[in-house]
Amino acid sequence: MSIGVPHMLWTTTWSKLEEKDKKRLVLRVGLERLLKKLTSGDYPRESTKSSQEIILATDDEIEVDKYLVKLCKFQTKAPAGLVCKVAVENDQLQAKTCQPLCNECSIPDSDLLCSHLSHPECWSSVSQTSRSRDIGSAMCEKGRDPANTSECKPGGQQCWQLVFEPAKVAQEIPTDLPDRVADEIDFLNLAFVHVHSKRILELSQARSISDLYGSCATEQDFMFKVAVIADLVNKLSMADALSEEERDGIEGSVNLLEVYLNKFHQGFGDFLISNLRSIVDVRNSFPVHSKSKRLIKSFELLDIEYPVYHWQKAWEKVLFAFWSSLRKLRRLTMSEAR
Repeated sequence: MSIGVPHMLWTTTWSKLEEKDKKRLVLRVGLERLLKKLTSGDYPRESTKSSQEIILATDDEIEVDKYLVKLCKFQTKAPAGLVCKVAVENDQLQAKTCQPLCNECSIPDSDLLCSHLSHPECWSSVSQTSRSRDIGSAMCEKGRDPANTSECKPGGQQCWQLVFEPAKVAQEIPTDLPDRVADEIDFLNLAFVHVHSKRILELSQARSISDLYGSCATEQDFMFKVAVIADLVNKLSMADALSEEERDGIEGSVNLLEVYLNKFHQGFGDFLISNLRSIVDVRNSFPVHSKSKRLIKSFELLDIEYPVYHWQKAWEKVLFAFWSSLRKLRRLTMSEAR
């Protein structure tokens, strides 16, 4: 990574910075922008030796001060002021701190700190003329000796690593989901007829599908529509895909479907079963058992924020999960015909 500094920035802010602050600024700005590119998926998929150039432009000058303030995850704010959360038990300042003291502490900024450093201990020193804070010891999850924690940053220890989780990409939900569900039921039935000589889902009346349309503005609307989907799930018939012996002692359409998937497609239908089970659990538990761990987990698996405040979005998530499951089941079934 290389950093470019325009002449105007150099002559104003940059030239006034101490060398250590220049390095901090370059590292923090560079790493922040690099992580933004990584989390957005904007990076080469193949190995490359090319460097990433980051230009500090004149309009970045207003942000310089932000990067020069120490960022420390071991610092918290109490009503009386800042407190060091990793101060030793017999700390001379009783864990009290302030931003100037934290700025001088040798531990790197938290956005630069190696992910494997743990259990740092901070000591304070008090004299008649000064006060200071610094890290006295720490541990390393890689088994190294972080004797000098100030080097647990990019360009310091060679073992430095930063572990991060890419931002979760929001699932794009089609606007014509009810139509897609109706079509997918037809496609799935055709696949089962082709492979197992019988439909998997018999619809006794067209109303089951028509109820999937329309808005979902209230909790009552949501529960009615979820019940429609759950009824469709319960009508999934595996009678002709499993032998009587394989079905013996197994109750419930989702449980039988799980037996079928484990028989023909082991390891490929887990998310499908999770979706369908969660839909049935929501129908059976909500709103009576609204605080049960199982119900809350079902909402989580369906990617629905709980408690629910937006019933239309929650309904779309349920319908999307059902459609995705049908589509996955149809593709797995068709693979048996090859």
